[in-house]
Amino acid sequence: MRIGEIAAIGERRDEMGRAAPFPGPPHSFPLDEEELVACEWRLARDGALEWRGVAVSGGEDFTRA
Repeated sequence: MRIGEIAAIGERRDEMGRAAPFPGPPHSFPLDEEELVACEWRLARDGALEWRGVAVSGGEDFTRA
């Protein structure tokens, strides 16, 4: 969910309701016959996490959290 310019990523849960390991696979959703990526991550060369997606500020390119 995006609130203003702040990305709020929902916490994943397992089938028992416990917090699941994060980050997981990209979160996406359908819109007008297109699948949009809400949030996806990758590891930078220095080991930091980088994010992109429509729920991330400046989301077209990867950015650091």
